[in-house]
Amino acid sequence: MFIVMGEVTRPVGLKGEFRVSATGNFDERIVHSSFLRLCGNKEGPGEPVRCRGLRWKGAVAIVGLEKILDRNGAEAIRGKFLGFESADYEAEDFPRGEELAPFLYHGLEVVTTEGRKIGVVDDYLVYPANHVLRVVDDRGGEFLVPVIEDVIDDVDCEAGRIRIHALPGLLDDDG
Repeated sequence: MFIVMGEVTRPVGLKGEFRVSATGNFDERIVHSSFLRLCGNKEGPGEPVRCRGLRWKGAVAIVGLEKILDRNGAEAIRGKFLGFESADYEAEDFPRGEELAPFLYHGLEVVTTEGRKIGVVDDYLVYPANHVLRVVDDRGGEFLVPVIEDVIDDVDCEAGRIRIHALPGLLDDDG
């Protein structure tokens, strides 16, 4: 499965750099690694590419790739996606951090410490204060669960479950 780290939105300048609309899966370590891929759709697998530069302008990533050296080249990849293959995550030399990779949260069932099922993680959102899980329940309801120590009790990827402390007001109900 292809993990999207960001979409190429538009060229920047004349030397082949471009803006990337980053997702919660964006990781500078992967951008600078041999695992980086460029894909025309979100399905993958994408072609291997090498980063020649990454800088930030506020919250926007400006990226340059080795084989794209002018504005026309950057324009040609507008709408494509930077990312990596999820299977590569298991490689010994994959650049993993201390934290659980955001894409691993997708599809996990969320339950309270009391055992009440809340829903399934649908998205991983990045906000300035902290990261947030978007959880969708069986009725299509949506809950935003902050990825903070006070809320997340346990993440068990093998069991496919996240256990949370349902702090008052978190679930917008009486429980």
